Amino acid sequence: MMKKIVLGIVFLSFGIASAFACDNGFYMSDGVCVECPVGYSGSDGNRADLTDCYITCVQQEFDNGTATPQQTKLYYSGDQYPLCQYSVSCNPGHIYSGTLYHIYSDKNLLWVHPDVYLQSSGTQYIDTGIPGNNENLRFQIKYQWVNFPSSNEYQGLFGNYAGQEDINTTRLIQYGSTRTHFNVNTAAQSSDSYSLTRSKDVIYTEYLDATKFSSDDSVVELDAEPGKENDLNILLFAEKTSLSSSVRIYYFKIWDGDKLLRYFVPVHEGMNINGYIVPADGMWDIVEHRYYGNSGSGNFVWGGVKMLVCDECIGAVYSPGGETRVCTPCPDGYGIDEGAGKSSVSQCQTFCPSGTYIANAGDSTCTDAGAGYWTPSGLVNYGDVGVRTACPDGLTTLGYGASANEASDCGKALNIGGTRIIFRPVKKTEHALHAVIDGQDYYGSLSTGINAINTINIRADGQTYVLHDDNNLENVGMLDGRLLWVDENTYLQSDGYQYIDTGVPGNNKNLSFKIKYAWTVLPTGYQAIFANYESETANITRLLQYGAGRTYVYVDTRTNTPSGTYNFARSINTPYVETLNFSSYETGGASVSLTQPTAGTVNNKSILLLKGAPSEHPKLKIYYFKVYDNGKLVRNFVPVRQGAVINEFVVPSNGMWDIVEQKFYPNAGTGNFVYGYGG
Repeated sequence: MMKKIVLGIVFLSFGIASAFACDNGFYMSDGVCVECPVGYSGSDGNRADLTDCYITCVQQEFDNGTATPQQTKLYYSGDQYPLCQYSVSCNPGHIYSGTLYHIYSDKNLLWVHPDVYLQSSGTQYIDTGIPGNNENLRFQIKYQWVNFPSSNEYQGLFGNYAGQEDINTTRLIQYGSTRTHFNVNTAAQSSDSYSLTRSKDVIYTEYLDATKFSSDDSVVELDAEPGKENDLNILLFAEKTSLSSSVRIYYFKIWDGDKLLRYFVPVHEGMNINGYIVPADGMWDIVEHRYYGNSGSGNFVWGGVKMLVCDECIGAVYSPGGETRVCTPCPDGYGIDEGAGKSSVSQCQTFCPSGTYIANAGDSTCTDAGAGYWTPSGLVNYGDVGVRTACPDGLTTLGYGASANEASDCGKALNIGGTRIIFRPVKKTEHALHAVIDGQDYYGSLSTGINAINTINIRADGQTYVLHDDNNLENVGMLDGRLLWVDENTYLQSDGYQYIDTGVPGNNKNLSFKIKYAWTVLPTGYQAIFANYESETANITRLLQYGAGRTYVYVDTRTNTPSGTYNFARSINTPYVETLNFSSYETGGASVSLTQPTAGTVNNKSILLLKGAPSEHPKLKIYYFKVYDNGKLVRNFVPVRQGAVINEFVVPSNGMWDIVEQKFYPNAGTGNFVYGYGG
């Protein structure tokens, strides 16, 4: 079902009557050409009747989408303005997330969404340029009170009050929240006053002329005596220059009889309307195509709807476009963010490190290439199958890691006990163990001072060398200078005084987290794994433990009433993978539901990794930490070591790298992190 947006389109057009026929924009009435109502510049046939006048609904192009009209022509019917209906369709890679709030034709502003408003703080007002001394004036206004006038104070929605009760005044004012006064070119002292209750949380649409006031909840017949002449202009947001109101106005129309004089709609600073740049939040008159700014002090506030109609899907999500309202997450394992605007699942990507590949379409994990095969690291689109290359006959590889990422890794296997080392036809280290097999030279890599598996120690010239494969020497995955993958056995360790400021505010119930960690010293008091702690009465998001067996979890909840308290045993140097969101906590295969306590005071501090209250000093290893906002991955922290080069950035100290932002996060505490690999 297409989303319908109802739009009122207004044009201003002029024509010249003829003795024999009427120009476009006019119709014949009793032998005289009469101008069509404002906006109805077209007419059909012999233009014999008012209902021949019509408006044209035109397609609207905007950033990342299109609004298509359901009808081409809409004909005038009495005193009603028919409305164009539009279907909004977003471009692929985008979702329908806001509301179309402006409509243009030939670069002129024609319509503003009915939820858009201009708000006054009580010192701003608009001079409409229309004198109020005219009993033929008619008005329509849509408004909402922000701050009511006090019980003994009048505040005007519009008016031209001259300050004397015997002078003709045109105005609509409110006294407190229960009494409304009306005048149309009548003495203020003889104005009509009615008890009409008003609320701040209600939007009202009201109509006023010399004989009638009508609202959503009432119709009042008016009868008031004229006074002395008053040719002051009608003010909007005020009844006089010294008495403005704190109110939101959505639109304001002024007629002189049947002729529309002003149709004010809110516009915001910076809008380009037919080459005119709106200098400040104010009103635009659709009839004159003219801006009306603040004649008071301070500044209006424009608001009411989202600025964007079609938001781009950014990160590991996609959308086919159209009227889709939610970006679809990429399948598990395909969370590598390769930019914005993905339109299909086939654009989701995973990263397979050296010596691994996607064996079957849609696999969530990469598979080792296998002995006798090699494959480089790289990105794989969802649905694609990776490619591995077989070694020439008689040669093999270790089958995984950096020992199987290029053709030169194909060689002869040396097996000693449970250790298997590949001798390659290419020398890869300065020193090497040389072997001749079937007349071919092969080399075993020799290094000093390395820590790897599949090794044999060799002593030569007073030096101990390690005969090794290089499978364990690459625990990171790089592509085009970017860090995309780190072996999840790599960790960053704190002695209790190092922590990471994630930059993510914790006052958001849409946050969710995934973390792999290990205690190096079990806490005896409260120790937070991550938190945005401020006080015991402020909203907080945190995961913390007490002793070895009690866990407290919170997501945007008051600290003295946690979302849940659970007994989960913990051991040192044992990695745990856990997830936490507003409604559940998962650990060790167990899932528990969370209660939702009353929120405390607002706490907009950012989440700290390895830090809670100032007195907390958790001693932990962190292997990775992922933060999601409404399902969208916003941080993917992995450990990096001092000196690593990532896209020409030299890591200054051991810390965390965010794969999403491609940004380094250093220690925000004292001392230094320890970078390591293994348990």
